[in-house]
Amino acid sequence: VSPVKVPNVITVNGDGNNDDWEIENIEGYPNVIIEIYNRWGNLVYKTKDPYFNWDGISIISKQAVSDGAFFYVCDVFEPRLKGIVKRSLKGTVEVVR
Repeated sequence: VSPVKVPNVITVNGDGNNDDWEIENIEGYPNVIIEIYNRWGNLVYKTKDPYFNWDGISIISKQAVSDGAFFYVCDVFEPRLKGIVKRSLKGTVEVVR
């Protein structure tokens, strides 16, 4: 499996470049849980689909999120000798419009 690459900024301005947040090579891990939180700790996006593309729309309000930093937790479940092991990737993604 190729290393997972997580971008730290998206420019959701409709120009067709970098308008969606996606994790490169995540499709190598069929069991994932991805959650994105705003600065107050409120969930704005969640998926179990490794082929997701987050476009900066909140799943709660169905509105575009504001500019700023968002926190993500991406749990990938990796096959290891001792069985399936959860690995958590954590960080921030900056939304710029």
